[in-house]
Amino acid sequence: MIPKPLRPFIMRLLQATGDNELKWNEGADDAYFATRKNADLHIRYFFDSDTGEGGYTFRILRGDGDAFFTVSNNEDDYYLMRDLYSAISVNAAGGEQIVSGLFD
Repeated sequence: MIPKPLRPFIMRLLQATGDNELKWNEGADDAYFATRKNADLHIRYFFDSDTGEGGYTFRILRGDGDAFFTVSNNEDDYYLMRDLYSAISVNAAGGEQIVSGLFD
């Protein structure tokens, strides 16, 4: 579950990612990271084939603070995190530029 104090931030992050207000970079193991002002943002997709559980982990590091949460595929917030992760993957790949000119 997305912790209640972070929900407005996650919604704003989804919008900012789609609007290219920040740049995400691809990391290892289905992870992405970005830096905004003095904060480091990390998101990672996980899937356990033994249990069938999947989901997303999200971490924000800022100064001495470190907030971390996980949303699994059986929670309501899963779809919001899936949308965020998808937007992040497109952002990291170059956004609209990745498809620019494909039908010209």
